[in-house]
Formats: sequence, C-alpha cells, structure tokens
Amino acid sequence: MTGPAVLFAATIVAAAALVISCGGDGDEEPVRPTSAEDAAASMGRVLPAAVALWKPPGPGLSPDLDASLRVRKSLEGGAVDRVAFNGFWLATGAGRWSILPRGASRAAARTATRRQVALFANAAEGIDLAVRPTPVGASTFVHFRAGASRSFRWRLSLPGDERVVRLPKGGVGVFAPSLQLEPRATTRTTAPRNRAAERPHLGPLSDELGGAYAPRTGPGNRLAATVSAPLGLDRRRRRVRTSLAVRGDEVTLTIDPAGNPPFPVVARLDWMPAGPLGNGWFVYGVPTALRRSRYALEGKRIPGVGCASEEKGEIGSGEVQVTRQVAARGGGCVSLVENGAP
Repeated sequence: MTGPAVLFAATIVAAAALVISCGGDGDEEPVRPTSAEDAAASMGRVLPAAVALWKPPGPGLSPDLDASLRVRKSLEGGAVDRVAFNGFWLATGAGRWSILPRGASRAAARTATRRQVALFANAAEGIDLAVRPTPVGASTFVHFRAGASRSFRWRLSLPGDERVVRLPKGGVGVFAPSLQLEPRATTRTTAPRNRAAERPHLGPLSDELGGAYAPRTGPGNRLAATVSAPLGLDRRRRRVRTSLAVRGDEVTLTIDPAGNPPFPVVARLDWMPAGPLGNGWFVYGVPTALRRSRYALEGKRIPGVGCASEEKGEIGSGEVQVTRQVAARGGGCVSLVENGAP
C-alpha cells in the first residue's frame, strides 16, 4: 500500500463483521468477512478515488463528514447513517432524498482520515461499501470481492410524487412533477430558500440566473436527482461492464459476467440533485461516473446562453471537464466544474 491508502488503512477502525446475504447464488462457499483496513487497501488499489484525499475546489468547499456523519462544507445538506442498512440522504430542490442499501448488514460505519469517507466493511456477504460526499451530492464505491454476489440494490426515496426512471445513457433519473424549475434566461426569479446551500465564502449570489436552464423534461417530468451510469474496474484497473436496472423505487447495480473479470471489482456511482438548490445555484445531473474527480470553481458565461451546463471535451491526457453547478453572482457566473478521466 502507498500514499492515501496507507493513511486510510492506518486510521480506520475495523467495522463490525455482522453479515447478511445480498443475493448470492447459495451454492457457493460463504465469503469470509474482511477487515476495514484490508477493504480500504483493496479498494484503493483498484479505484484510488474511493479512498484518496480529494483536493478542495475552493476555500470553504471541502466536503467531509463531522462526528455525527453529517455532510459539511458542500453545496447542500446530507448525512450518512452509522448503520449500513439505513444508508444516507441528500438535500434536493424537491426535498430530502434517501438512498437505502437493500440487503445490507447492520455494520457500523467507520470514517477515514479527515472524515472524508464512511466505510462499511462487510456491508453484505463479500461486499464492502464506501460513501463519500462531493461538493454536490455523494459518490458510492461498491467493492465486490471474489465469490461475492454480482449485484447490489438501493431503494430511493423522495417525499411526494417522484418516480424513478432509467435514462438512455445508462443512468437513473428521479422525476418530481411538482418540482419548481427555474425560468429561462433574462427572467428574474427568486430561488427556493435552502440554507444548506448558502456558503459565506462565495459571497451574495444574485437571483438572476442569467440563462441557467433545466433539462428538457417537460411539465410533468421534472428532474429532481440523478444517479450516474456506473463505472466498474477490475483488479487490473480494466473496465468491467456494469449496468443499472430500475424496478419501482429500487435501483440494482449489476456486474456483467461476460469476460469473467478478475476480482475484486469496484463500481462507482454518483448521486446528485438536479435543478435549483437555492441561493442562485442550479445543478446539472451526472451522465457517467468518472474514474477520478478534481473539482474547481470558475467564473464564466457562455456567449448567447449565459450561465449554463457545458462539456468542454478533453482538457488533459484523456480527461474531460463537465460543469456540474451554475450560479449567478452580480453580472457574472460561478460554476463548479469536475475534471476527470471517463
């Protein structure tokens, strides 16, 4: 082990070993529980973003978990429960969004160095789970060990009339018809109040969004949150085919057995609100999880459009840049961008 993985493993306390099956075949030998240290080290070798320390994009915007596992220093509220079964929640413009792992054990969460990660070792038989807040939303990393089930499920919950739909690019959308969308460019609006989205270091933000707009979803299909299409890597850091399936309010992540990938396999999913957060911020959904993430704050306007979502294409060696959030400050824009390798 080297670098951040050592820091993580050296400071983490072993999670409880209580295990409940998560849909295995039943004919295989039971998978032995692992220690939190070994789970963290293995995840870090396959997908370093699961445990590596993330550089903050700006002063006061370095999301982590406090002693109660509540999210701090992000653009919205949220928290991770100490019990794996109870999952975590995020704030959205349509209300509190709960993400509950199905079939998970009641193992206690243990946090990493600087409390940037909550790790559930033995979250299910042969499966470990890491949850870490991002500047907007959260990322989960599912660690499938050899002999483990090749699927993991979550139940999604927003209060009200939302529905869960699989999106064309492989992700999942949570739609809430009653969600209040922001108007188009040049229209003045007062964004819904969300104290968790107000950050003093950003200064006062205008309620003139100057062109921020929602996905074209129609009056009855307003996007409140998204789940990215998964990114799966095997122990050689090669891509593994993964997919999401939706049934009612449940989302199932599955590893495609084709190609017989060498285990362990780590799959990343990003969970993000969509639409207005309040205080001028407007969130854009996540189509696909990136192999690694670096966030930054930028001030920019797109000619003829104003503040809007934008993909710049490649900006480095195999990297892309995607605008995740937009707000207006005075006559300019403030954008939260994510850089990384797809």
